[in-house]
Amino acid sequence: FAIGICAVTLYEYSKGEVQSITDSKVVTVTGDIPHLLTVKIKPENRIPPSGNDTVPLLIEIRNPGSLIPVSTINAVTDNSGSVSLDAISSTTVPPGTYDVAIKGLSHLRKVFPNQNFDGPVVRTYTLLLPQLPTGDVNPTADNYVNSLDISYLTLQIYGNDLRADLTHDGIINSLDFTALIRNLNTYGDN
Repeated sequence: FAIGICAVTLYEYSKGEVQSITDSKVVTVTGDIPHLLTVKIKPENRIPPSGNDTVPLLIEIRNPGSLIPVSTINAVTDNSGSVSLDAISSTTVPPGTYDVAIKGLSHLRKVFPNQNFDGPVVRTYTLLLPQLPTGDVNPTADNYVNSLDISYLTLQIYGNDLRADLTHDGIINSLDFTALIRNLNTYGDN
């Protein structure tokens, strides 16, 4: 897409008078203006409750109301729950309005509807989520906390499986079951 158009007219002056005029030329500069996306989340039920917010994320950029992603990005937050994504090409995600869906490894999906990715300027979009609901531990990642998740957590008891360690304290125990039960029968956003 065009990021700048300018018309150039050159005049040659001599003694304050125009001696000649060079034809106008239109110059179009094209290129990719990337979207920059920063995500900051807070996973639920972490022990300790601060500085322990690392979580793998699946981020989907979708047309509004659609479940089909235009772009899919895998990322991992730092200990503060933040991640700055690589530049998203405006050829992949043209300027416009999109829904941004975020799902953590063992968390329910949250959708940020109608996010405006507008060009032609470089802009950083920051999505803030106070708490990402936990409990979707079964590898099917069905975005629903149910008996499949209880079964998977039971199989991992006293282990250190990252998916089942909901509290992120290094061991699967009753604290993880408590975190899961809190969201039992809960669906994430579509």
